[in-house]
Amino acid sequence: MLQAKKRTLAQIKNFNIYCFSNQLKTKVLKDFLGSRG
Repeated sequence: MLQAKKRTLAQIKNFNIYCFSNQLKTKVLKDFLGSRG
């Protein structure tokens, strides 16, 4: 039970990091394109 819970938390954490880095990439890309255009 505890192992499964730990695994789930790790997955959620990885997912949050993944989403965050995607948002960051999108923002940087928009800023980059915006400053050029």
